[in-house]
Amino acid sequence: MAIRPDPRTGQVGTGGAQAAAESDLVALKALLLGEEQEEIETLRTRLDDPVLHANDIAGVLPQALRRARPDALSRALEQPLSGTIQRAVRREPKVFADALFPIMGPAIRRAIAEALRGLVQNINRTLDHALSLRGFRWRLEAWRSGVPFGEVVLRHTLAYRVEQAFLIRPGDGLLLQHVADELATGRDADAVSAMLTAIQAFVRDAFAADEPVDSVDMGEHTVWLLHGPHAYLACVIRGLPPRRLRAELADILGDIHATFGPQLEGYAGDRSTLEPLRPELSRCLVSEHKTPEARRRGPSPPLVLLVLVALALLGWLGYERWQQHRIHSAEHARQEQAVQRLRETPGIVLTETRLDPGRLRLRGLRDPLAIAPARLLADSGLDAATVDMAWRPFESAEPVIAMARARQRLQPPPDVTLELTADGRLTARGVAPAAWIERAGLLATTVPGIVDADLSGLLTPDQALQRDAVQRLDPPDTVHVAAVQGRLVLRGVAPAAWIAAVPERLAGTPRLTGLDLAGLDARERPELLALQRRIDTQRLLFAEGAGLEAPQQAVLDALYPDLVRLSQLAASLDMLARVEVIGRTDSIGDPTQNLTLARERALQTVEYLIRAGAPAGLFRLGAEPGREGNTTPDPQQRRVDFRVRLTPSGDTGGN
Repeated sequence: MAIRPDPRTGQVGTGGAQAAAESDLVALKALLLGEEQEEIETLRTRLDDPVLHANDIAGVLPQALRRARPDALSRALEQPLSGTIQRAVRREPKVFADALFPIMGPAIRRAIAEALRGLVQNINRTLDHALSLRGFRWRLEAWRSGVPFGEVVLRHTLAYRVEQAFLIRPGDGLLLQHVADELATGRDADAVSAMLTAIQAFVRDAFAADEPVDSVDMGEHTVWLLHGPHAYLACVIRGLPPRRLRAELADILGDIHATFGPQLEGYAGDRSTLEPLRPELSRCLVSEHKTPEARRRGPSPPLVLLVLVALALLGWLGYERWQQHRIHSAEHARQEQAVQRLRETPGIVLTETRLDPGRLRLRGLRDPLAIAPARLLADSGLDAATVDMAWRPFESAEPVIAMARARQRLQPPPDVTLELTADGRLTARGVAPAAWIERAGLLATTVPGIVDADLSGLLTPDQALQRDAVQRLDPPDTVHVAAVQGRLVLRGVAPAAWIAAVPERLAGTPRLTGLDLAGLDARERPELLALQRRIDTQRLLFAEGAGLEAPQQAVLDALYPDLVRLSQLAASLDMLARVEVIGRTDSIGDPTQNLTLARERALQTVEYLIRAGAPAGLFRLGAEPGREGNTTPDPQQRRVDFRVRLTPSGDTGGN
């Protein structure tokens, strides 16, 4: 192996050789101990990881609990379990109450029933002797001795009662279990157990008796002792018990030994282990009352009289009390009804109410527009003199009061209706002067309970007249209707029939004082004038004579529809239309003959038009001969002209 100097220090060393040796050692360890190192790392990881550690413990915990000693396990779990249960009960008491209800409910009901049964029996016994001569003697005895009357009655009527029962282990006198009647009085049960054991030991030692003591008399009480293999029973009895009771108690002691013999034999001092035998031991607490003696004679007359007088007095007092109660109840009901009506009345707020017999005190706020409280009290049957009232004024915002105040403040015209919505919006509809509408817009929101006013449904009289006129007339789009101070003004173009029906349609319109139709023009008038101009320009030329040839007939056939339309339009416009048919000739020939020829030409024309269907009354005949002195023939003068005359229908001139 070559040794080279260190390039950093220039010294010769063995660092490279050491590093190579260490690398070889690590490789050798990996080959020899690799699997063990991995297992060690896995175990270290498993122990350091709390989740894996908890899972391992959870897997073996049930087996460990099953193998643990019960007493050691209960002592170990007692403190944490009791603390956990206490915290859970404080956090969710209802869950534990629901869980314990099936157990605690029947037990509580049974205890209450037993207590009530004993109470009822004691009450019945007391009442049986309350009003008898014997009862008076016992009451006097109770007063002299300071003992409650019920206890004196019980003492005289009780045949016997087992007040306490002790279950005691022989030899050491250790008290196993003890039960007592609720009326029993006595000292510490352990002391009584020790005393009874000492008495038995004393009797056995003093008199060398082999038989155990079976009875001990102590004043009003007798103690019966019944012996068993693992425990003896000591019963404290008041009164004179029958002999059959000892047999019954012996049966109970036998049942206890048969059921709980192993527990009695292995008793180690923990009295809670014998708690299940308490119901069996409680069977010893029995009692029996004396049978009442048959009465040899009837009740004492003075006693009967005293009882009757007392009953009569009690009845009279009860009736008077009932009458007063009935009167007070009726008065209280009226007061409550009056108070309820006041609370429900808009505009009244009660701040203080006190109901006393014969007097009602009321304090509160009242809107001046609300119903008078005295009236409400009278409707409820209360006299105002029995009511002490004091009201302070205020303005209520309730809808009924707000509406009444709006009517009072705005004073709407008869044709205006007011409505108030639930959100405080006042809506007005109808017809009112413009000045009132403006005033209402300013004053409406000053009323408490009204936050907004909608006056869009209000119209002035002229607006209402215009609306009614439009509804009645249904005018065409070319007609404008306006109302000015009750007078209707119509402007525009409309059918003549519609114009003629306007006065009739507007008859009876409210607020209408006048009608101006001067601005209306009939839609048919331009057509009538155009027809007039077209007819006036028509000429019917003749060659010679008065006969109508085909050319003249063609002209008349084209003219006929215009004449009919002219007659119709004139009638619709209430005008009288006349068409003057003028026959003409030239000046050649005799003037008289020319005039006759002109008339004949006009007559032939009219007759042709009438035969075609033109109205006969439409035409007027006329004739004009040619001018004298003209000797030149002129075909244009041999013709028939038409002249239309339009006059109002009432004008009959111009024939």
